Amino acid sequence: MYGSAAVIWLMMCSLMWVQDQRALPYAEMLGDAMQFTNFLRDIQEDVIYLDRIYLPLQDLQKYNLDHDDIIAFANDWQNKKSEKWSAFQSYMRDQIQKCREMYLQANKWYQYLSIDAQKAVSLASLLYQEILNKIERNDYDVFAKSARPNFLDKIKILFKWKIKYILNIYNDGWKKQLI
Repeated sequence: MYGSAAVIWLMMCSLMWVQDQRALPYAEMLGDAMQFTNFLRDIQEDVIYLDRIYLPLQDLQKYNLDHDDIIAFANDWQNKKSEKWSAFQSYMRDQIQKCREMYLQANKWYQYLSIDAQKAVSLASLLYQEILNKIERNDYDVFAKSARPNFLDKIKILFKWKIKYILNIYNDGWKKQLI
């Protein structure tokens, strides 16, 4: 993943004037989390259009799955073998949990960012995490249902983000008044 999204966020550090080198691993972590989110969302597209599978075989094997199972789901998503499909859902549940942990670790990056940069990065992170939410709401079916946030999803995220931001400003203000 280093050659893709991780590098983008490392370059973003320069654009956002991040001087502290301790920020870099967290920027990389956010890039990895976003790229991993894309891998989970785009399994079918990657198989059908690119003839690629970005899911490590050893991770799949822990769930008694292999690349052939993923290809079968991608090419005939209506013909889900219950045993294999249940294993795939468990696999996706665990991969999403790993991905969420990456986002949580990446949050440590915010301490190195300006307020404006924090706003942009946190909103981008929330938008990508909504992909994971949609995968979960779709019962981990990334083959038959889109996990891409639609316009309404994005508006909801923006609204929630704005409310959270306003509450944080007031909380910070109250803390300063108490000191």
